[in-house]
Amino acid sequence: GILMGGICFDVGLYGMTTRENAGYIYFSIIFLFIGAMVASARRTSRYMCIFQRERYNRWYSTFSFYLAKMLAELPVEVIMSVPFAGITYFMVGNPANLTYIYHVALCVFTGCMGHVFGVIIMAVSEKFEIQQVVAGGYITLNMVLMGYIFRIHHMNIFVRWAATLSPFQLLFKSFVVNIYNSEDPLFCYEGEDGNCQTYPPDLLYIYGYQGEEFMLKNFGYIFLHLMFLHTVAFAFIAGRGRNFDSELPKPHSN
Repeated sequence: GILMGGICFDVGLYGMTTRENAGYIYFSIIFLFIGAMVASARRTSRYMCIFQRERYNRWYSTFSFYLAKMLAELPVEVIMSVPFAGITYFMVGNPANLTYIYHVALCVFTGCMGHVFGVIIMAVSEKFEIQQVVAGGYITLNMVLMGYIFRIHHMNIFVRWAATLSPFQLLFKSFVVNIYNSEDPLFCYEGEDGNCQTYPPDLLYIYGYQGEEFMLKNFGYIFLHLMFLHTVAFAFIAGRGRNFDSELPKPHSN
């Protein structure tokens, strides 16, 4: 967090550095998602042996295992996301108002999504190559559809429709609109004209977000996608459980 805040120090204060502030948002999403995903994948790989043993002993159901695992690890994702958001947000120079609370909540949602996806890539297969393909394909596709590198509203209709289904695109849009719709004044560097103070900043026009407002229902859409990821993760965990059952030795009858 300190490194990211130092690199992007005070870019949120100036009208000429809105693109750099968008870069801070972009890399924050990637960092939080991948960081949570890798940590979750490592923990899940250790827990699968325990799950296999305790399922063999019929100690509890797959749903009980999955629910207990997710609830136990939820505080970890919150503890990792909140300090990162708090350190970087104010070092970057973004507005100190209600916008900050929404920013932290979006960071927590991002970490939680990465956490669930880490479970998915470990449960989808025991082969490391397949896990790499699933993780790399999902992250690469969503990095493209996020809208920071490629302006989605200038691309063909199929890409735009795909972007509407991408949680990364909604996260990026929510972060940007949340910060730059706060109507806090943007400053100019010394010697520049006053055009950089024009509000709303050009960044909203570059990404096609002009006239957009940050709405609390954005959290609802992100939550629905999080629940979808949970459903997929549970389905793969249950599938691994059935595979464990099929590998058990059959009882012999005398």
